[in-house]
Amino acid sequence: MSIAQETAPPLISSAALAELKAHLGLSLSQDDAVLSGYLRAAFSLCEAFTGKALLQRAVTHKLVMHHAAQSLAYMPVIAITSVSKTTANGMKTALPVASYRIDIDDRQKACVTLLGPLPILDGGEHVVAQYSVGLASQWTYLPDALRQGIIMLAAHFYNQPRDAQTHPPAAVTALWRPWRHLRVA
Repeated sequence: MSIAQETAPPLISSAALAELKAHLGLSLSQDDAVLSGYLRAAFSLCEAFTGKALLQRAVTHKLVMHHAAQSLAYMPVIAITSVSKTTANGMKTALPVASYRIDIDDRQKACVTLLGPLPILDGGEHVVAQYSVGLASQWTYLPDALRQGIIMLAAHFYNQPRDAQTHPPAAVTALWRPWRHLRVA
């Protein structure tokens, strides 16, 4: 079973918080923690809906030991920084470039295929691909439609009574839909 893990999840920037506060017409900092939580939730929902990592970050993906192409979990892939054997105590040894192939398609989805004889692994060792993903390096560089949808959804969370069970505004999904990457099961 392959497993992907972010090495540094994105943080909600002060620019995003300022944008949400401006949208809501708030100037005091008393609700900043609550607003940041709503921004994180809206940001996560946008990533889940679109199937894309919004802000650039590093990801480690544990590979299965076989010769079939293995899709990396996150996209858009910016770069594969390494494919290596990692020991149980965290020591990494880069695999020779000739021992794997990397394919990145036009949607920036990447696959890694292990070639030739598979590395011999002792107990606790595994092969990992380390890579960078993300649409933008910072909040202000995100496409306007994605950013605006996140702000609108966070504002929706803020404005709803705590016990209300309402649906997010349809405008949010309309803004995000062009960026959506559908997965076929």
